[in-house]
Amino acid sequence: MSTHDYSIANQSGSSFRSDLNNCLSAIVGLNNNATAPSTTFAYMLWVDSSNNLIKIRNSANDAWLTLLTTAGGIDVDAASNFNEDVTFVGATSGRDCTWDKSNNALEFADNAKIKIGSSSDFSLYHDGSDSFLNDSGTGALRIVSNQTRIQNAAGDENCAKFNENGSVDLYYDGTKELATISGGVSIPNELICGATSSEDDTCLIQSIGNSNTNHILLHNISASDGDHAGYSKLKFSRTRSGGESSSVSEVFCYHPGTGDDDKGVLGFKSNSGSGLVERAVIAATGHLKAKSTGDYKAIDGYYHELINATDNNNVLYVRHSGSSGNQYGVVINHTNDHNSASTYFLRCSGASTDRFEVQTTGNAYNSNNTWGSLSDVKLKENIVDAKSQWNDIKGLKIRNFNFKTDSSKTMLGVVAQEAELISPGLIEESPDTDTTDSGEIINLGTTTKYVKYSVLYMKAIKCLQEAMAKIEVLETEVAALKAG
Repeated sequence: MSTHDYSIANQSGSSFRSDLNNCLSAIVGLNNNATAPSTTFAYMLWVDSSNNLIKIRNSANDAWLTLLTTAGGIDVDAASNFNEDVTFVGATSGRDCTWDKSNNALEFADNAKIKIGSSSDFSLYHDGSDSFLNDSGTGALRIVSNQTRIQNAAGDENCAKFNENGSVDLYYDGTKELATISGGVSIPNELICGATSSEDDTCLIQSIGNSNTNHILLHNISASDGDHAGYSKLKFSRTRSGGESSSVSEVFCYHPGTGDDDKGVLGFKSNSGSGLVERAVIAATGHLKAKSTGDYKAIDGYYHELINATDNNNVLYVRHSGSSGNQYGVVINHTNDHNSASTYFLRCSGASTDRFEVQTTGNAYNSNNTWGSLSDVKLKENIVDAKSQWNDIKGLKIRNFNFKTDSSKTMLGVVAQEAELISPGLIEESPDTDTTDSGEIINLGTTTKYVKYSVLYMKAIKCLQEAMAKIEVLETEVAALKAG
């Protein structure tokens, strides 16, 4: 095919026919040629065979506009209008995309995808069951907005809301249950952890780092300086077999008194079956107060306190449960060596009367001067008269002395090493020990001797009985001599 200038000049009959045929051929073939026609007109058509495009001359007759490809495709160089449905057919059957004029919608069939990016990094599609936003690229998926909402299918209920320069809110059934706030997170209702049937479910609230500024904070924002102000609690509960919730224990804290200060009390409650009851507190002074029921002697008293209001039970039971090695009991230690009758290690009293006291001098006193030992015959066997104690008592050296730790006080008694030579059974030896900072008791490798003065008293009584017997014999002899 060829082009034509569409001008028929005056010429002979055969030449005219040939020129006319060329003109008609150009018209029929839409000026099909590898090069553009040399003579052009507005809205003239040209088949650009070198590029396989069908072009039209613009209205100003100064440029070519592309309309179609010679293969039937559309190649548009300007704005275009499609006044009916347009369907883009996928290579796989059923994966088409249609502009549906009646629905005013661009509709993608299942698994027909929108792909964005030079490497198709981002795609949107529905697979027949679920919808996907698939970002497979190396960058981030950014949603940019001053407020972003994720809502239910009906669009009338929030699931999540993201506010510019503000909170991130999470909802349950339309009710906000969690929100980020300046410096933390707000949970207006309950925080439930491990809400399944597994016994291994746990709730981990973790503070990262070694600094003492890392912490977990329970903060009551009510501004008050009154007693029990700022009351906060951590409650533990269980679901009973009937489905109802039951509180089993509680940790609480509050501000004591009415002062504008930072004092705080930490306490604990437990449930014995009749509801939560306060059982113990660590007072603002740092002292431990524990009770079964009732009131403390003084919540702000500068002493530890244990109260048991249950009859026929002990207030305190201390047990060493080790199975090997040495076992030790209770140690009462003063950092200062008072050695005074006005201070004590232990004091026992009834409602209004002191009954027993161990002073820091080492002296022990009771209210009725009664000291005893287990002596019931049901506990004893091999009962025989004691042998003579005359020589033991006679041989003991009764000394005056003072202890090196108290040179001002003169004592009366015996020296263990001297008494041991006369009566070894009076002496008991104990290893010297010390306590490490970790609480371990270590043996120093030396010993200290003790005198069993209670045994010595019994020896003295036996000796007195012997002396009385001798006196009675002498009295009888003297009486006989006087009578003769």
